[in-house]
Amino acid sequence: VLTTPRIPLPNFASRLQGMTKGSGLFTRSIYSFIGDTSVGKSTHIDAWIDHWMFHVPDHKVGIVSLEATKGEWVAGMLSTYLANNLWWIPQDQVKDYMNTPEVKDKIHNFFYNEYGESRFAIVDDREGTVASLERCIDKLEKQYGCTIIVNDVLTDILRVVDNEAQARHFNWQSNFVKNGATIFNVLHTRKPATDRTGKPTFPDEFDAYGNSIFVQKAAGNFVIARNKEAINGDDIEQNTTYLRVPKLRKGITGSGGAWYYDGETRAVYDRDQYFKDNPDKLPLGYDLTVSSFDKAYYEEGGRGWDGISTGKGGFGKKDNKPTPPHPMDKLMDDGNKF
Repeated sequence: VLTTPRIPLPNFASRLQGMTKGSGLFTRSIYSFIGDTSVGKSTHIDAWIDHWMFHVPDHKVGIVSLEATKGEWVAGMLSTYLANNLWWIPQDQVKDYMNTPEVKDKIHNFFYNEYGESRFAIVDDREGTVASLERCIDKLEKQYGCTIIVNDVLTDILRVVDNEAQARHFNWQSNFVKNGATIFNVLHTRKPATDRTGKPTFPDEFDAYGNSIFVQKAAGNFVIARNKEAINGDDIEQNTTYLRVPKLRKGITGSGGAWYYDGETRAVYDRDQYFKDNPDKLPLGYDLTVSSFDKAYYEEGGRGWDGISTGKGGFGKKDNKPTPPHPMDKLMDDGNKF
């Protein structure tokens, strides 16, 4: 048991890697990757898959794509690999781009390793039943030799079956991983909560849609959140995803750090490291220690302050003072660029 193989994580998840108190996540386990709609669940799990494909040769990844088609999934992954968002290339230019010799060589290397073996396998399950999902998982392991299997997103199946069927499927997964594979279930949350002032709150593992058995018996639950509507043009906050780890067997729980997404390259970074390496991209005085899930974000002087609210937490009484100029306005007027 103590020498059970581990699955290493990518550099941007180095804080989570440290929380495992070892060289990564345990094999023969089930993990939950939980988040609200459009916060970046697929983007981030795909970044994990990309790392496993190219840096973890002992494992082969299999994907059960329950949301995106195979073509959509591959286009997204290729965008990351090529460091060029294919969705942003004009339609009348994308074929020429992908047929250039250099890009064609890279695409071949994306699909096949140096031995001519497929780096990954993907099945596009459109039946939407528990039985078809289990057949897909079996096929990935037995026919394609996959040792890491990602169900993205499992919620699409859970929505159409009752609690008893969901529990039976989890028990099926529990027996399946005893053979050596590891399963990652991507799960939606229910409607995201807000506090009494309408500000976003961080979801909990039990906000995951479906039978609670999926979070109660998982080896680890990774909950992510992103404020897609951060105000005052706070692009950094809008592109930051926060990780919390409420459960991690044989590891430690707590904050898993902040991940920053660069839309141009579709790459994900540890945010602190990204701005340490690119200090010119961080506006003067920008406080990375406060997020839009903290009250301090909305208090006077915070990045989300509306220029009017005063009082404890920034949500108290109102006054009629005009909105003061943002400190960045003066800096930009003086010719500074960031």
